[in-house]
Amino acid sequence: MKPVIDKGRVSEVIRTDATVVNKTDFLATHTPFRKIHYGYGAVREIEDQNIRQADEETFFTEEILARRDSHQFIMVRGNTGSGKSHFIRWLKERYESTVDSATEEVMFIGRSQNTLQSALEQIINSGALKGSIATKDLGVLVEAKQHLSDRDLNKNIIIQFAAAADRAFEAGIYKGIDKRYARNVYAFLVDETVRNYLVAEGSVIERIAVRLNAGDSTLVQEESPRFLPEDFSDIGSILGGMDRNGAARGAIRLAENLAEEKEVREQVASFLNSHLETVVQECTRLQGGDLRRIFENLRTELKKAGKNLTLFIEDITSFVGIDRAFMEVLVTEHRGTEHNEKFCRILSVVGVTNDYFRTDLPDNLKERMTMVVYLDKATLTSENEVVEMVARYMNAIYLPQDVLSSWVEQGARGEDLPLFTLESPCLWASFKLEDGRELPIYPFNQRALMGMYNTLDTKTPRRLLQDIVAHTLKLYHAHRLGRSFPPAEKEMREGFSIPVLKEHTHESIIYRDAGVKADSLSILLRLWGDGTAFSRIANGERQLGGLTEDVFASFGLPFIKGIEESEIITTGSPPPPPPPPPPPGDKFGQMQRELANWTNGEPLMNLGKLREDLREIILSFIDWEMEGVSGAVASILVTDLSWFSIEDQRISYREEGYRVYRSKESQWALLALCGWRYKGDRSWNYNGASADLANLHLWLTKQKADIVSLLKSIPVQDGGSWDFPRWLLLADFYARAMCGQTVPSVMDTVGIYKWMFDSEFAVTVQENRSKEWRALQVVLSRRHQSVSDNHSMLTKYFNRKQVAIHQDTEVYFIDAAEPLRLIEELVASEWDLSCCNVKADENDGAIWFNAPKLMGVFRNGISAALDGEKQFVQDILADLKSYLKDPVDENEVLDLWGAMKTFLFDTLVKANEEYFVEELGLLQSKDAGKLFIFNVRGLGEYLKAKGIQKRLLYSAEHPGKHVIPYSTLLKKIESVVSQKTNKFTNKIANLSEGDGIVSLRKIAEAETDEILKLLETYTGEVGSSDA
Repeated sequence: MKPVIDKGRVSEVIRTDATVVNKTDFLATHTPFRKIHYGYGAVREIEDQNIRQADEETFFTEEILARRDSHQFIMVRGNTGSGKSHFIRWLKERYESTVDSATEEVMFIGRSQNTLQSALEQIINSGALKGSIATKDLGVLVEAKQHLSDRDLNKNIIIQFAAAADRAFEAGIYKGIDKRYARNVYAFLVDETVRNYLVAEGSVIERIAVRLNAGDSTLVQEESPRFLPEDFSDIGSILGGMDRNGAARGAIRLAENLAEEKEVREQVASFLNSHLETVVQECTRLQGGDLRRIFENLRTELKKAGKNLTLFIEDITSFVGIDRAFMEVLVTEHRGTEHNEKFCRILSVVGVTNDYFRTDLPDNLKERMTMVVYLDKATLTSENEVVEMVARYMNAIYLPQDVLSSWVEQGARGEDLPLFTLESPCLWASFKLEDGRELPIYPFNQRALMGMYNTLDTKTPRRLLQDIVAHTLKLYHAHRLGRSFPPAEKEMREGFSIPVLKEHTHESIIYRDAGVKADSLSILLRLWGDGTAFSRIANGERQLGGLTEDVFASFGLPFIKGIEESEIITTGSPPPPPPPPPPPGDKFGQMQRELANWTNGEPLMNLGKLREDLREIILSFIDWEMEGVSGAVASILVTDLSWFSIEDQRISYREEGYRVYRSKESQWALLALCGWRYKGDRSWNYNGASADLANLHLWLTKQKADIVSLLKSIPVQDGGSWDFPRWLLLADFYARAMCGQTVPSVMDTVGIYKWMFDSEFAVTVQENRSKEWRALQVVLSRRHQSVSDNHSMLTKYFNRKQVAIHQDTEVYFIDAAEPLRLIEELVASEWDLSCCNVKADENDGAIWFNAPKLMGVFRNGISAALDGEKQFVQDILADLKSYLKDPVDENEVLDLWGAMKTFLFDTLVKANEEYFVEELGLLQSKDAGKLFIFNVRGLGEYLKAKGIQKRLLYSAEHPGKHVIPYSTLLKKIESVVSQKTNKFTNKIANLSEGDGIVSLRKIAEAETDEILKLLETYTGEVGSSDA
């Protein structure tokens, strides 16, 4: 029969609030302190040479009882949760049961809420203050307690800090803080905006206030009741409010300094902390002298009664603000002066944290200590001690309260402690004490406890009991109500880690065979078991993961077949230890832990090479062409990692890409790839590889349909339809034409196909084009990489690779049938750009969206570019009309060409006249005139072209470029004729009369007349063309 765990009993025995554990449960759960370290006098650290060691009984007998007639001020040190309070409580219980109450007044002040109000209340209720001293002294303490209950305590605290700071500055007492900052502290603290900031929920004033009075809270207050530099880190957020509310200039200046400089924040925090005692004493109206008088009166009365005073104080920080004054009372001896002789002996045991001892305890008090006890290494120093502590608590939880009470009444001797007896199938869950008696630890076993305890970041009794024992029992109680135990990993963890399986491939077997109980079975094997699913025979009994069948039966879990192991374990073989955390160099172990956490809902912080490896295996696993997916599209996974993501990864990814979602199957698949990379060194040659491959293959098979579907139709945010190959062709067609690529001689489907697939092209910005055409070319030049990538993707999309899909190749085998079909459809549609209704983000650099983005450019600019180019050609023809008839007459052009040649190469040469016409080569060609006529008529054909395809391909040829040089030639020759005519006409007019000159003039006139006749002939040719 499985034992019943009473949830209420758990909370009684393992206290997580400020309620004091009753004496019965305290003694029943007490685990002996076997290694107490201590030293006499002002010993500072445990490393000092005069440190002694003893178990608790020896320490109590030799250091407490044997010295009880001497003055003692014993400081018990340790980290938070180390067991200081428990040890002091045990000393108190042991002391009270040993000494005669007629000669000893024992006062115990527990941590309770760890507040000043609680500490004062315990003194008041102790009964020590009675008789003639009671009325006045109790009145002082009660009044102080009432002041702490004041609902305006928070406001009073800040006002008292302001007053103390002001008094200190006026008195010139501001050591450790710059005078210019100290001067403004008062104005700063009394400012209303600042006060509201400092008394807000969670603020420093609230921290101080709750350590004085926690109200109805049942929690133990742990936070430091002091100013910290970070309390002022956000002070800049209220500067605007201070200014609007008319804050004093000094207050604003200090707030600015605090916001800007860490050193100022440190100085102000230290300055204010130096006044904490004064502030608390002003708030309580309880001065250090009051405490001293109260206890002097008490000790005087006790001595008269023949009694001594012994105090056990679990935590001195409960006396916030009066802690030093109180310790001054405790160090006052009962001898040495006439005044002191009237006091009884005082023995005090006081608990402090290591931080308090090192930073807050004044040196003068340290020098007056009679002993320091160190508890950090006093307990839980071995595995047995950890398990024993849990066993004693579990025993107390299982036993009825009256049984334990009877034991306490009979003296609470350890050897007589009642024991709870486990029954089948839970006999496995017990712990044997040194004397042979057994205590229950169900539902734990020793391996589970140590596996959890060893991963705590702070290993203390408090963390063991609260984070492991109480937490696990709460989960087990839920199991009694029908839930599985152990629960899934995410719920099971509480400040400790759960190891992964030693053999990662065993997990899929567990989940395959255990069904709905798989999560619980996995945790059981990992924490309670040896971290495997190996099945073996030990001592004639079958075990699974090192656990016998009754363990599984006690939790209602299946005893699956597991993986057979030939190893035979015999009696005496120790259970294998839990798997240690992976060492820093164990990449596989680190990824195994990372993926386990990811499966349980944590983000994937370390991707390692997971995405790279997974995309490679996906590319090689799927036969893309058989699935109707272009190998080029699939290979995008290789070049664009952002398209590939794992759920909850902590690096950026593309929303429209492929994602691996969190699941056990995904975990095993990713873990298989980690095995391939790290265990097999990028091979499947390692132990467990066959199981990994099986898991990976099964996962890939399930994922294939989703991956293929995604690559056939990339999801787009605006819901547009996806037609990737058509867009590739459209974008490439327009880009080629716009960049002046030579067009096919035959503009049918096959001709266009060859034009697009036979060669690459470069983006250029051409001269002698319309401004609209050039503007569009400039835009494309800025997107030259997109143009190039689009063409590359076009050829790759229809390529049928002869190598692995993810390998690069320079050899292309184009499947022409599909692009020919699409080109035929595009020709019929006049290369309609409206077929692409996907709005591509300009900031999205994915190759998927190159074509849509380029098509957007063409949609916006192609009409203007074509119209601009048409007007450009019309302007060229208009220039020619001033020289030639319309339509052009072939004979007229040939005559004109002959006249120009004669004028330039004959007449001007004979006259020794110089000229420069760059385009003379056009006249020297044998068929120059005919070529000119052909090109001019070509412009006419261009202007007659209809439809996007014809207009675009005609424009791509840049027809105007063949005519523009002729137009330039005619203009330049016209300029030469004009220059020469003017020159010789002026010469004739300027010659003087005279015989010699007359003769010269006749010669010049004859030559000039001949030139003019030729000019008239040329200009007549030109003139006739205007008719």
